[in-house]
Amino acid sequence: MIEREANSTPVQQGAIVTLGGRRWDLPEGRSLRIGRQSTCDVKIGAADPGPEDLGVSRLAATVSHAQGRVWIRNESTSQPVRIRPDQGGDYVLDRRGDMISLGDLWLEVVLDGQIRRYTVVVEVPASDRAGERADDQPTASPSTQASLPLTPRERHLLTAVCEPLLVSGGSRRPASYREAASRLGLSDHTVRNQLDAMRSRLGDLGIPGMLGPDAKDELARYAVRSGSITPADLDHLDSPSRRP
Repeated sequence: MIEREANSTPVQQGAIVTLGGRRWDLPEGRSLRIGRQSTCDVKIGAADPGPEDLGVSRLAATVSHAQGRVWIRNESTSQPVRIRPDQGGDYVLDRRGDMISLGDLWLEVVLDGQIRRYTVVVEVPASDRAGERADDQPTASPSTQASLPLTPRERHLLTAVCEPLLVSGGSRRPASYREAASRLGLSDHTVRNQLDAMRSRLGDLGIPGMLGPDAKDELARYAVRSGSITPADLDHLDSPSRRP
């Protein structure tokens, strides 16, 4: 991302992220990493220009813009992330991997260090919201974890991965590739490839968390939390016509 001064020309698409006098453009489908490590786009708590704030995680949060909404994900293993929308109460992402999507035009991402509190402002110009005309009056949208856009094949495959999270007395972890393959009567290789393709497509849409060793499990947990996959989908697992 290219860092620009806060008084520069406004971007035409996506969101604007500011911290003090610094500004970053956040186009549709892109993400910004916030934290103390040098590879973060929005660096907070670093040693330069002041003392290093060890209360800030090296990678604290990710902010993305996708489908006309702002997505925030907690990347820290030890610190919560607080979200302050323009209207309504605060939201707290307590654990690593917790993620929320908001339709608000303005919000703050608040991270507490040992030395100070850091407030990152995210603003979405009204004319850039998906499906909204420039002359529409902005309205406050409730905070949601937006449903994943899934094809019928992807829904069937993801349901098999989510099944342990949905059944009564089930496991707290999603199904493995092998377990999902056995459930669907497919090979491990086929299930892995199809899930990888699904995660790649969703990642291209700007949905965070689609990369890394835990991406499959994070995708499954998010699918259940957001209502993208529900217990009703389990009824179709044994239907031959619904098999991938």
